[in-house]
Amino acid sequence: MMRRTTLTAEAEDLDLFRREAKRRRVSLNQVLKELLHEAADARRGGRARPRFGTFKGSGEPVAQLSADDEDAPARGRLRS
Repeated sequence: MMRRTTLTAEAEDLDLFRREAKRRRVSLNQVLKELLHEAADARRGGRARPRFGTFKGSGEPVAQLSADDEDAPARGRLRS
């Protein structure tokens, strides 16, 4: 849902955004919407987060570690 509001800003700031809008051939409204969206994302903690787990690795290549010990994930779970 879009909402309208009144914004108070320094003239030189608005001039900067007007020049950006003119350079990009878009409206001042578009530039301001993008700026607000970016600021809101930053306050939320960033853009869309990945849907998979991430971790801080040891710096070793994960693919090589996995190939070196292929049974590691299943160790202790398999019974002969």
